[in-house]
Amino acid sequence: MHMARSFRKSAFVMRNMKKQRNTAQKRIIMGALECADHPTATELYEDVHAVNPHISKATVFRVLSQYAENGEIRRLHLPGTDERYDATMTPHAHMRCAICGRIEDVSFPGLENILGASELEGFEIYSAELDFVGRCRQCAEAGRTLNGGDKETENTVSDGASA
Repeated sequence: MHMARSFRKSAFVMRNMKKQRNTAQKRIIMGALECADHPTATELYEDVHAVNPHISKATVFRVLSQYAENGEIRRLHLPGTDERYDATMTPHAHMRCAICGRIEDVSFPGLENILGASELEGFEIYSAELDFVGRCRQCAEAGRTLNGGDKETENTVSDGASA
C-alpha cells in the first residue's frame, strides 16, 4: 500500500513537472512571438530553437495553433505568403511590402471603431482584417520595384536609352 501511494505521488509529480515544462515552453514560444515581427511558424521555431533546442517544431506549430484557436494571438492569412502570427490583439491593420514581404502594424484614427465592430448591417462580426499592400520605405529608399529593377534602370529603359 505504501508502495502504491509512492507511485501515485510520483505520477502526480511527473504530471505536474510535465505541465510546468509545457508551461515554460509556451512562455518561451509566446515571448519569441512578442519579440518577432509577424513570423511564420517556421521562422518562430528557428527563433525558439536558438533559445531552447529541446522545443520541437511540432510543439511550436501546436502551441501557435492552440493560441490562435483560443483567440490569444492572431493568425494572418496574407496572399502570397505562409500563414503568419501576430501577438498584438488590439484592433489594427497591416501594411505589407509587395517587394520584400515586410509586414508592419498600422493604426489610424477611427480604425479601432471599424475593426472592433461587433455588428454591421445586420451581420454579427466575429473578426475583421484590413491589409494594405505597397512598397515599404526601405525598398523605396533602395529604389527596389515590383519587377526587381531599380529606379535608375527603369528610368534608363523608359527613356529609350540602352542599358
